[in-house]
Amino acid sequence: MADDHSDSIRAYYDSIATRYNQWIAPVIRPLVADLLDRSPLFPRGARTLDIGTGTGIGVALLTERGAHAIGIDMSAGMLKQSAPNLALVQADLAHPPFAQPSFDGVFASFGLNLSAPRTVFSTIGTLLRPGGWLIGLEWAAQDPLSATFDRAVAELDLIENDPREVLFDQAERWSNTMQDVDDYRARLAAAGFVKIEVKEEVAFIPYQLPLFTFVAYRLAWLMAPTPELVRLIAAQTASFANVNTIVLWKPSMFKFAAQKPLS
Repeated sequence: MADDHSDSIRAYYDSIATRYNQWIAPVIRPLVADLLDRSPLFPRGARTLDIGTGTGIGVALLTERGAHAIGIDMSAGMLKQSAPNLALVQADLAHPPFAQPSFDGVFASFGLNLSAPRTVFSTIGTLLRPGGWLIGLEWAAQDPLSATFDRAVAELDLIENDPREVLFDQAERWSNTMQDVDDYRARLAAAGFVKIEVKEEVAFIPYQLPLFTFVAYRLAWLMAPTPELVRLIAAQTASFANVNTIVLWKPSMFKFAAQKPLS
């Protein structure tokens, strides 16, 4: 079952890789960059692993900040969409192809939510050198703008089955288990981490973007965001936009940092 689940994840992300690079990555990137700017725990030259790197957003940002960054992702399709000259490895974190321990830091921006909550932090701990830091970002409760988008898609009857449902075909779904800051603290502590900091916050930056960009970003997870579909759904979410059709997106996220003990 675990291998079947990994195959489903891989197949889904391979199928949306081009759309992800065009429509999703540009919206995600500012959130990831802001987290790194607010968490200066990876010194220049630190050997750092970016988990669930996808199209390499985290690796690129870490490299820009002087880290020796390596990205891992299961999807070959996603990795092929990355910028050139990034250090990327196609592999499943459940079976990491690295010596233990190998890294001064581990970074995970929206890269853990399809993994097993009971084991993933322990796996990360084996990859970190003593004193190394884990820094991560994950989605929390759904924001009103995203909820309105979902209702519009349902009311317009645009899809028969959500293609993302296969991603959550596992016994312990992340969103059902990791629901608040206490859940994160408990899992991190159980894995042996110390100096644990977890916050649930609305976007760390005032995130303004065109309504059509937001709709295309959300739609790209499901299907190709054609201009006709984007306009159709934008009409259903227009109440969130100002006169210039700009929305203030307020996604709620968990931000966490934890250190592997020095001894």
